[in-house]
Amino acid sequence: MKYLIVLPFLFLGACADKDSNSQLGAVSLEQNTTGIVGGRLVKANDPVATRVVMIEIKYENGGTNLCTGTPIDKTTILTAAHCVKGAVRVRVGYALDEDSITKGNLVVAKSFKAHEDYEEDADQYDLGLVRLQKAIPSNYKVSKIYDGSQEVTSDTVTLVGYGITSSQGTDAGYLRTTTKDLDDVRIRNNSILIIQQPHNGVCSGDSGGPVFVQVGNEMQLIGVNSYVEGPSKNPCGQIAGSVYVKSQLTWIRKTIKEL
Repeated sequence: MKYLIVLPFLFLGACADKDSNSQLGAVSLEQNTTGIVGGRLVKANDPVATRVVMIEIKYENGGTNLCTGTPIDKTTILTAAHCVKGAVRVRVGYALDEDSITKGNLVVAKSFKAHEDYEEDADQYDLGLVRLQKAIPSNYKVSKIYDGSQEVTSDTVTLVGYGITSSQGTDAGYLRTTTKDLDDVRIRNNSILIIQQPHNGVCSGDSGGPVFVQVGNEMQLIGVNSYVEGPSKNPCGQIAGSVYVKSQLTWIRKTIKEL
């Protein structure tokens, strides 16, 4: 059993500067593009299969991006701010792959909002909320947000998302999952930093997706995927950054009432 380590994190020399962060949400659905680097496809009986949703975003310029989200109550999805910022339409899909979702399984959101303090150089605020027109399907589950008061009872965190499987991939649209050892996880300035090496982590399209920890018999949400850092040839190959959700509980509760 372990606790998450809250320590300063030293970037490896090969990592890109902070200004070259690569947001994880910019994957066009028109690319006919499956996700999580080094992960496996999520099957219907997997514990995470009904805890994660696909989010399709349309912007004023007509562009369409793919992100990932997590239900935190029956009508609210938590995702990344950079996914919904500037959006004109957000739709939520309940299926394990894009093909099944586009057959009529997309639901238009009632409203959505990005964190007011989010900027590209303020990733600790990279959270957005999506309010649904009606409750999530009865077989889907709401995830509790980890509040830090209990012991983490697993040695790993679980990453889930619909993104691509490599930095040069064009295969987004299938729900995948992988785990990272807690030794690869640090919390710094209300952000969660995950060492992606050697072979697994998150990539483009996994934005807004969850970082889960096990607390007793319950899977809880500790992070929301935000960005990756790495060399230009492999931007998904070094460091992943997620929002430490506990740090934004006040904003989440206030904004849910406003949506």
